[in-house]
Amino acid sequence: MTKRLFIFAGYDRDNIVDATLIYYLKSLSELGDIVFTMDNDLSDSELHKISQIPNVLHASAMRHGEYDFGSYKRGYIWARDKKVLDKYD
Repeated sequence: MTKRLFIFAGYDRDNIVDATLIYYLKSLSELGDIVFTMDNDLSDSELHKISQIPNVLHASAMRHGEYDFGSYKRGYIWARDKKVLDKYD
């Protein structure tokens, strides 16, 4: 079976993790592991919602102002530095 790693970039103008995002990530987690990064300053309770989803290896949220590409970059760097990239197809 193919082993997948998803680097997922998020943003929410209200600094929340809503039900739609939870549903999306739970569905995606059935297909592989997730590294989640968000260009928002989330409260600990909001970020905790993401960490409760199965197969989320890492979840971070901080305002960096680099839009989705900055989030993808941070997710990739995390995966590279943790040496997990070789575990996936």
